[in-house]
Amino acid sequence: MFNIDIETCPEGAGKVKIIASIEDLQVIKKILNHLGLESRAPTPWSARGPPATTVANDQSIQMFPNYEF
Repeated sequence: MFNIDIETCPEGAGKVKIIASIEDLQVIKKILNHLGLESRAPTPWSARGPPATTVANDQSIQMFPNYEF
């Protein structure tokens, strides 16, 4: 999905051996804080509407289906 090979070193292209997997959230937060990195997830942006500018009489843009009965 992300096309990332975690078993190959990006620096020297050698084989990488995973020696630990940290999954405890408190430990992860402590490590990140120690490194001076943000330990909280970013606040998501609020949703926004469609762009305000549209071309009023552009025939190539069909906003709604034009059904004739």
